Amino acid sequence: MTATTTLVADVGGTNIRLALCKNGVLDADTVERFANDSLSSIAEGLSKYIALKAPTAIEAVAVAVAGPVSDGEGRLTNREWSISQEELRAITKADVAFVINDLQSQAYGIQALSPSDVSWVRGRAPLKTNKTQLVINVGTGFNIAPIFQTSPNQLVAASEAGHISLPVATSQDLALSTALKKAHGFATIEDVLSGRGVEQVFQWLNKGEVEGQSLSGRDVLEAAQRNEPLARETVGIMVRCFATVAGDFCLSHLPFGGVYLVGGVARALVPYFENHDFEKHFTDKGRFSEFLTDFPIGLVKNDIAGLYGACAFLSQQTKITA
Repeated sequence: MTATTTLVADVGGTNIRLALCKNGVLDADTVERFANDSLSSIAEGLSKYIALKAPTAIEAVAVAVAGPVSDGEGRLTNREWSISQEELRAITKADVAFVINDLQSQAYGIQALSPSDVSWVRGRAPLKTNKTQLVINVGTGFNIAPIFQTSPNQLVAASEAGHISLPVATSQDLALSTALKKAHGFATIEDVLSGRGVEQVFQWLNKGEVEGQSLSGRDVLEAAQRNEPLARETVGIMVRCFATVAGDFCLSHLPFGGVYLVGGVARALVPYFENHDFEKHFTDKGRFSEFLTDFPIGLVKNDIAGLYGACAFLSQQTKITA
């Protein structure tokens, strides 16, 4: 059989990751990462990668972007970048091109992971399952992607869940929400659960407002590791919000096949779950509290899961198999 070469890319808010797939299997030796700050566009990143790694013909390409996708075009939420299927075909000379949301890509990749790629926070679930699964990302931004098993394939629904209303359960939540509304006109989940959210919550605790950040999100999380009080309080607020939001999405999607956390901020927050009562706030749903004990939660440690997902999606769409 003639080898089939496809190209996949995962464009996040900070980096673009790219790789080649051979006969529907990701070739880990071809993975490259470029910082977005070093590029002028997604197209430049793709062209740069092709010049480095893809001397042979590319039959198909799939690019996942951290932002909304409509009519074959994706727009990066946190940067003025976009890419369309037509541009992909022109750049790669591929006959087949897809643009999908980055969380869709992460979700398609779950069943391609190995057990060692997931660290379980509560309970445990098999990666391959016929039950609904849910991916929650907290990184540069926030989003979710439910995974519905529709044998023999999967259906992963796109969303922009980070831009729905921030839940308000306490007087502290209300004060923070009010400050966010004053600054942005609308308080969203992503205003707290994201890299930008780390900065805003810390600034609000420090100065009573969310604008004019004095520390980067990375600096705040590093200060929390040193047990600095305001940084630890910032983390506590974020863990409580994370738990509440995750519980809400479990009730709306019923992911009995497991919840999978991805993103750099999620990885930074997980070590604080126990000390800041994640379990208590996750299950704090009145008469549905006991019901919420049924959802396993795992942290995905593989940072190229999105590439595996783009490869799996492309194989499913084009029926490319090893």
